[in-house]
Amino acid sequence: MNKLTPEQLVLLNRKIVAANESSVSQETMNVLREIADIPYVKDKRFFYVHKNTIHKAAKLGNLIARRKPFKNGNQETAILALLTLLDINGYKMANYSQDMKDLCACLENEETDDICAWIKAHVVDDGYGNPAFEDGEESEER
Repeated sequence: MNKLTPEQLVLLNRKIVAANESSVSQETMNVLREIADIPYVKDKRFFYVHKNTIHKAAKLGNLIARRKPFKNGNQETAILALLTLLDINGYKMANYSQDMKDLCACLENEETDDICAWIKAHVVDDGYGNPAFEDGEESEER
């Protein structure tokens, strides 16, 4: 599974806020490292806490929106990071631009279930050329 690095999250934010090359504080980079790694944390038995790509993308977007590591554009960066993580892992999305307000509301919540539901409602391809969720759920980590 492909993942986003803290440096890539900074680049996404710079695109959102149209910022020039400015330094990012060490504190901000530490927060971004933590945010980027949390979806990949394993429990004591070495199972991923967030079992699949959709859950990882939902948690990434949720953490950026709630922790607000950037001075500006946190909500937009959260959405772009979520969509980018899905895209680099082969997920194809459709008809989501009209529902962005719903996603914004979901990102601020503590739980990621609503974000996962929003993603599943808009994924049209699972990354392998198959229609998404024919059997009702995405498989565990690929």
